[in-house]
Amino acid sequence: MDSAFLQWSATSPQAGKTLVLPDGCHDLILRVPAAGRPHWLAVALMDRAEWVHSQAGEQFLGFRLMPWAQVDKTAIVNALQQRSCPDPAEAKALIVSGLRLDHRLAEALQALAQAPSVSQACRDLGVAERSLQRLVSGQTGRTPSYWRSLARLRRSARALQGQALLPWSELAAQQGYADQAHLCREFRRWLGCTPQQFRARPDWLAQACAPGFEG
Repeated sequence: MDSAFLQWSATSPQAGKTLVLPDGCHDLILRVPAAGRPHWLAVALMDRAEWVHSQAGEQFLGFRLMPWAQVDKTAIVNALQQRSCPDPAEAKALIVSGLRLDHRLAEALQALAQAPSVSQACRDLGVAERSLQRLVSGQTGRTPSYWRSLARLRRSARALQGQALLPWSELAAQQGYADQAHLCREFRRWLGCTPQQFRARPDWLAQACAPGFEG
């Protein structure tokens, strides 16, 4: 069951902003300011990269839930906010006790991540496109095309770390994009930058390689 969610932590070394990449997961996060009261928050699925501002010494503790792991995040956050002292162990126990895993959804998302099209994913799963749409959109609030595009984007972003000299046109072909322009459009749509700009940022590359929704 632990594979359905991951625990992570981070500390902001200085005041500034960090680009947080879409990873197909939803999070429960404990935010501990350098001065001030800690608070829990529920973070939904992201549709594009977002800048998060933080202060020097601010700490973050999070639980990253895979898209097929369902839990009442609002109820958990409300329960945790009543405590005078944050307790990560209690948060983990609440997640485990309320976790619901949808294996049909996990199988569908994996097929979408690997298939060259939504239609092919339907054929691989042996289901009608409307049935897949109903399952995926109903459980995640995002369309099958969202998940297929996100998986391809994440693969492409991770590929930049080990293939610094690969021509953009070749990378595009490897990852199933129509051409280099298509690759660039998808990077701008999801990440707000070009592949070249992304490759120049080791911190973004490292984040792209962190566990999340994998293709």
